[in-house]
Amino acid sequence: MLTLFLVCLIIGGGLLAFSLLSGTHDSSNLDHSADFQMDSEINVEGDINTEGHFSVEPTSAHIESHNFEAAETVKFFSLRNFIYFLTFFGLTGTLLTLFDINSIVSLLSSLGIGVLSYLFGYKLMKYFKTSETGEIINIYSLIGRTGKVELDIIGTNKGKILVNVGGRLIELIAMKSETDDSDSFKSGEEVLITDIQNNIAIVEKVDF
Repeated sequence: MLTLFLVCLIIGGGLLAFSLLSGTHDSSNLDHSADFQMDSEINVEGDINTEGHFSVEPTSAHIESHNFEAAETVKFFSLRNFIYFLTFFGLTGTLLTLFDINSIVSLLSSLGIGVLSYLFGYKLMKYFKTSETGEIINIYSLIGRTGKVELDIIGTNKGKILVNVGGRLIELIAMKSETDDSDSFKSGEEVLITDIQNNIAIVEKVDF
């Protein structure tokens, strides 16, 4: 059992130390998203607060909700959180084993601490995203900027894009412009924001 704890501690601790030293532990880099406030005092955290602003068909709303839930699931099961689990699971188990604590008690305690650290890491990063800056960004100032597709935009369905604003990655719900002939925009493609309608970025293919 001690071997298992040590392996988890070495792997998790090593990855955690590497992320801290390399600077990739910053939430803006790990999760590739940020939240911001607009002049209308709408708070954005991985999605736009759409209360009273969207007028869409039920099918589109369902797709948008599904996409948001999928994005949140990906964030919850992130590598960062798994690193926390490995590190504190291994550390707790190693210490309890060295103190000659019963192996079953050590395992259960280590699992409990590991799960708590996993959840704590997830909640902590969500908190940092909502409080890391008091800067107010006018969403309409993003018109004319380019961004990269994060969640595929297919046909008339909404997707998501990331826009770099002053070194911060802003996540926006986006949909294809009616004047663009493209069938879809895939993840990683660069797009141009031509308009903002009901807090949704209207995008089209970037012409080089």
